[in-house]
Amino acid sequence: MVEQRLFVGIDWGNTTHAVCVVDAAGHVLDERVVAHDLEGFDVLMASLRKLRGVATVALERSGGLLVDELLRRGVAVFHLNPLQTDRLRQARNVAGAKDDRTDAATLAQWLRLDEAIFLPVAPMPAAVQMLKQGARTHTTIGRDILAHVARAREFLASYYPNFLRVSTDLESDWVRALWKLAPNPDAARRLKRTKLAPLLARVERLSPDDVLDLLRKPALVAEPGVAAAAEQQVAYAIAMLDAAIPHHRAADRALRDQALELAAGAAPPRSPGEPPSWAEVVSAVLSMPGVAGKIGATLIGEAAEALRSGSYSRARMLAGVAPVTEASGKRSGPRARVTMRRSCNEHLRNVVHFWGEQAARRSPYWRERRAEMLARGHTPARANRHLVDRLLRVLFALLRSGRTYDETLLTKGAPM
Repeated sequence: MVEQRLFVGIDWGNTTHAVCVVDAAGHVLDERVVAHDLEGFDVLMASLRKLRGVATVALERSGGLLVDELLRRGVAVFHLNPLQTDRLRQARNVAGAKDDRTDAATLAQWLRLDEAIFLPVAPMPAAVQMLKQGARTHTTIGRDILAHVARAREFLASYYPNFLRVSTDLESDWVRALWKLAPNPDAARRLKRTKLAPLLARVERLSPDDVLDLLRKPALVAEPGVAAAAEQQVAYAIAMLDAAIPHHRAADRALRDQALELAAGAAPPRSPGEPPSWAEVVSAVLSMPGVAGKIGATLIGEAAEALRSGSYSRARMLAGVAPVTEASGKRSGPRARVTMRRSCNEHLRNVVHFWGEQAARRSPYWRERRAEMLARGHTPARANRHLVDRLLRVLFALLRSGRTYDETLLTKGAPM
């Protein structure tokens, strides 16, 4: 006896999840709200077992405790971009009504009607998950560092502009150490040359006398209360930088080591049509020009399913390099409007931007391709997106062939 298919839509929530189950004819079989805990999950699975069917679940996210538990129990899981869910809900309800129950029903009904628009969620090895989360942690710490550097510069300019004449690079250890020796103009006037010499031993462009001259130059003087408050703000920012920067460097080293360890795994021979192993995927990614550390880890982690399945079209959409074309009536063909894709993976889009820049900087071949795009009148951003698109095409060709990148095989007229 063939079991019926059950299409399950789940609207994810922090404490509860709205669930809607429909059959192949679109009839609603069950609607409920389950708690975001093990008991709530057991209630959900028990209700599906009572319906006696093969469940396929649709959500608006591809990760989290609920998704992990569903995958562990062998349930097929699909996810959809929340922007797409919003459009599909409007197609079912033109009045614009929205609630959790409606969203769950929308996901279930559209999974039944058009499964092709949903993306399957596949379990990833722990090493790949660590790369993905490690890259996100690296990004978060990096953003915190930039925020604290901006805060410190702002307050230094308000009471101690001479310090910024020495250096604005507060991410450098010696610059923060210098501020601790002379946190205000009065301390700078009392600073001894002998204390500066060890600090500046590795700084070739500045001598102790140069630093003292810059710090002691006549400058505008802030009111005492303003200066004291600004100094406290700088002290806070410096303390946060002292804590964050070592973690950022350690995260960068960990990403490189984890990627190399994953690439070093044995790659068993594969038959035609079989997807590449994770070792082959990582080796191909790391061999590409401009890929190192965070860039490689983010590519592997955020585009893992596309890379493993060989879906070049999905990867370019996730990365935001596939343009969006709007053509209608007179605005069709050459007159069609082409815009940047904004519905994509933000982490991946940000990192492939740097990938394109690094590839053009390190590789003569890709530098020439970028120059060609700029010569045609494209903006630097558009030229960079086009460059990344071609890099992705080369990467997927490597995954299909099981080889790593070799620039000598590329010629100007070769298809990418």
